[in-house]
Amino acid sequence: PAISPIFHGLIRTPPEKRDMAAIQAGAERMGAAMQILDAQLADRPFLAGDAPTIGDIPIGCVCWRYCNLDVARQELPNVLAYRARLEERAGYRTHVMLPLV
Repeated sequence: PAISPIFHGLIRTPPEKRDMAAIQAGAERMGAAMQILDAQLADRPFLAGDAPTIGDIPIGCVCWRYCNLDVARQELPNVLAYRARLEERAGYRTHVMLPLV
């Protein structure tokens, strides 16, 4: 839910109508959630272990959006490495790595 105000605020809302406080609050909530994800990925390549599972699909989609939205982010080295592994997959490139318009 934290990504919705960011995505809708920055992508679906004209600049003059954006609620920057809501976008910032969403970015802070997403940052906290992404830190949890970063910790989870510290000792494994995918969420549940060595191979991708169905759980990686929604998280991979959220990672793509979050990493491509114009918000301040903390360093998340494990999330970035995870996203790089996902980007090697044809299905991810075809169905997830889409323009945010």
